[in-house]
Amino acid sequence: MRTRWHDWTILIFGSWLICSPWWLQFFTGYPYTDLTTASWESIILGIVIVYVAIWALAAPQKWEEWINLTLGLGLVISPWVLGFQGYKIAVVNIVIVGGITAVFAAIGLRRLNFSDRISSRATIPPH
Repeated sequence: MRTRWHDWTILIFGSWLICSPWWLQFFTGYPYTDLTTASWESIILGIVIVYVAIWALAAPQKWEEWINLTLGLGLVISPWVLGFQGYKIAVVNIVIVGGITAVFAAIGLRRLNFSDRISSRATIPPH
């Protein structure tokens, strides 16, 4: 479990993303507002990130890291794509968590690639 520290970090930040609309008070509850878009994006993508991180902790695979990398990068650009760039607290929260998710997923992907190379070298018989 200690070797999967990056997945634990993603899990923690994904959990934060789920709760942050209430903790940072940008969940308004009013439909069809930019803050509602930011809130629901935070909640839904947070749930997906947590789910993928738990899956990655149980059985590490490259596809889990690729999904979290994609979700993280999507979070980084989402305020401008979804149009809530005017709400600083939501933007800062989502961009930081997205960046952290993307970086730690890239670290996990790199570690999986490195361990694949090590194991493939171990199975090649010497000449």
